[in-house]
Amino acid sequence: MSVPPQADSPTVETGDEPAVQGPSLRAQQYRWRILGSALLIQVTISIVTQGFPALAPFAKGDLGLSRPEIGIFATILNLGTMIALLPAGWAVDVLGERRVLVAGGIAAGLVTALTALAPTFAVFLPLLIIIGLAGATPTPAGSTAIISAFHLRDRAFVMSIRQAGVPLGGALAALILPPIAIAAGWRQALFVAAGLAILGALVGYALVHRAPRKPRGRIRRDRGSFKAVATHDATFIGLAAIFLTLGQFVLVSYIALYLFETWHMSLAEASWFLVAANAGGVAGRLFWGTISDRLFKGRRRGPLILVSLIGAIGFIVLGWVPVSTPIVLLFVIVFALGATIIGWNGVYITLLSEIAPSDKRGRSVAYGMAIAQVGIFGGPFAFGVLVDFSGSYRIAWTAVALALVVAALLLRQIAEVSTQGVTVETVPAI
Repeated sequence: MSVPPQADSPTVETGDEPAVQGPSLRAQQYRWRILGSALLIQVTISIVTQGFPALAPFAKGDLGLSRPEIGIFATILNLGTMIALLPAGWAVDVLGERRVLVAGGIAAGLVTALTALAPTFAVFLPLLIIIGLAGATPTPAGSTAIISAFHLRDRAFVMSIRQAGVPLGGALAALILPPIAIAAGWRQALFVAAGLAILGALVGYALVHRAPRKPRGRIRRDRGSFKAVATHDATFIGLAAIFLTLGQFVLVSYIALYLFETWHMSLAEASWFLVAANAGGVAGRLFWGTISDRLFKGRRRGPLILVSLIGAIGFIVLGWVPVSTPIVLLFVIVFALGATIIGWNGVYITLLSEIAPSDKRGRSVAYGMAIAQVGIFGGPFAFGVLVDFSGSYRIAWTAVALALVVAALLLRQIAEVSTQGVTVETVPAI
């Protein structure tokens, strides 16, 4: 679907090359439709993927889950994502962003509906992995489309808008699905999530099915070696993301259960704190994207290191604050922690995209995300084991804080060149 530019649609240029005419008005308007489509599909797929942590406390009794099994229930679909990310990145580079985005949303919805009918935890597991396969599609597809469509000076901010779809979907899942689970059952809530994923894919397709350039629907030629993707910096960025995603998914998987068991809140009350964490993540992604573009002058490493260290402090506070703390203050703490530990992804994806060759951006994002899946898949399970072994959430939250310090140390190992002052003319490509 990305095709050679026409007369009114310039090629990508750097500051070292002659200036060219900017994209047509139609192309400029179309890029916002690209953002809208990528964001919508990300939100509705995230309602599915983030819906499992939101529904885990309700499924606990029905399926007889232990704490470690809750961690598996909430994150097992990320095993499928880990497996599918590299093929998804290749598909984006070869087939185009739109095909991969729409197919992923529809597949996620259909398999989620089937999962809602599964009678036992053993049947659930393989279906969750299949959902994870579909859940691998929106990040490389949406990110590559946005990198192709927007200027360097705004990339982290716009990418953060798209990436805000993950916590926004999580917030909507925490807001919508628990009341449905209380009223009608958690399986019925899964049916609602499935329907939203399919609807989002169809509406997203409608937004971008008429590209402003022709011919459309052309298959791209795969060029070059994957060795150009698995560089030193990309690898260290991915390794740091293991610990960042560990913190993110531990928070969304256990915050409600932690408050239910330790603060003796009802599940309905505790679910509001999951909403707060994800709402903080939405605000944080916009904040850190803006900070990276403006205050850090296009650098991405510094904001990611800051997020790691602030997140470490946040988990220490969450774990050691006394249960007599006013609920309003606790709400602020959880919101602020979400703004950091859920708010970093847009800057991270932008960094992965910018260090990659232009024809391998999908695979570069997929490579970094595939490494990060280790933290998503293993973190919540390890956290549950540590809580059971130590009998203390306090120790487990402290361990997460230490993991984020490791992330900061890994990020210091990468080199980065600021994009400040570089002029890049872009064209929508989806």
